[in-house]
Amino acid sequence: MVPGTLAVLTTSSTELRSDLWLNLLLYFPLGLLVRLHDVSQDRKGWMWWVRGFAAIFVLGWLLECVQGLSPMRWSNLMDVLYNQSGALLGMAVALPILRFTKLGMFWMYCRVAYPLHHFRGWLQKERALPGVMLVIAAVNGVILTWWWQPGGPGEPGRGMWGCKAR
Repeated sequence: MVPGTLAVLTTSSTELRSDLWLNLLLYFPLGLLVRLHDVSQDRKGWMWWVRGFAAIFVLGWLLECVQGLSPMRWSNLMDVLYNQSGALLGMAVALPILRFTKLGMFWMYCRVAYPLHHFRGWLQKERALPGVMLVIAAVNGVILTWWWQPGGPGEPGRGMWGCKAR
């Protein structure tokens, strides 16, 4: 396959598919951040799609131009299209992710922070706050030390994420 051609459309090689997924995943967060920035600035309407699309297109195109100058790499038009697809996907799911995050934070506050706040007030009234906080810190230290040590909750010789101990 000649670099820079559209032959990638008819090829089903694993390398090209992994390149597609890599470009989608690399530009997804960029699209997400562009949309979240526009939400934070209270921008509404369809112009934010155009601005975000244009900015990410120019960035992807410039990166492909620089990549074309490298003797070890080549530029490809499909990479720019894959980059745009990943960014547009990120821009499209930004608002549902933001709503879900806000809902999750509200739930965390209602279930965890609010009761702890009242518990803290009761402890201060009883003058027991420093001792209880020391006990909570010690218990957390013991739990985290056990959890992260090699041979923790996983099988022997492995830590929390199943990684081999050094």
